[in-house]
Amino acid sequence: MSSVNGGLGGTGDGLQSNDARSRGKVLAIAGCTNSGKTTLTKILCNKLMKGGATVHSIHQDEFFYTEDKVEKIYQEEGSEPAFFYDYDSITAVDRNGLINAIREASLTYDYTVVEGNMVTELAQVVALCDRVMFLMLDKETCHNRRIKRTYDPPDMPGYFEKVVWPAYRLHLSNALNSARRNCHISFLDASTTSERPDLKFMNSASILP
Repeated sequence: MSSVNGGLGGTGDGLQSNDARSRGKVLAIAGCTNSGKTTLTKILCNKLMKGGATVHSIHQDEFFYTEDKVEKIYQEEGSEPAFFYDYDSITAVDRNGLINAIREASLTYDYTVVEGNMVTELAQVVALCDRVMFLMLDKETCHNRRIKRTYDPPDMPGYFEKVVWPAYRLHLSNALNSARRNCHISFLDASTTSERPDLKFMNSASILP
């Protein structure tokens, strides 16, 4: 998926090195679960490739840790299930692996497209991006779409209300705060689109720099 190079402060670990001038564009599609990020990424990549560009997509979900390394959220005693694996926290993601993958791809391809619901939670990733599009959903639309999906591990009863939606609200708030310092982050309401965004929707997102 595509990742977008942004202008958030310093990266803190030298990510903006001298070779940054020779790297390709990085575009990112972030935001709410089930907002159409993956579909939009495929459409964007196809459009760029038809234009003759070399493109590589990176999916945040491919960098999740295994269950034994993911934090647990415990419920009140007697609740079922007793705990949730917190896959909606950035601590569940191998951030170094994700960052390195973006850096390496950007030195090889004209465009690197990064996709994931927590992309904007990592300042180092945002700092690598030329543009970030954050897709928003209302709660009802998000829930209705999510119950149609199959997850591994599967959603446990109560996971959406207690983990997924509160996490999204936090991610949105953090992204809005980041956007005050970074004009490369923009927002688009995906609630009125179908579950599979089309080319017209992608063009309205103005994701290309």
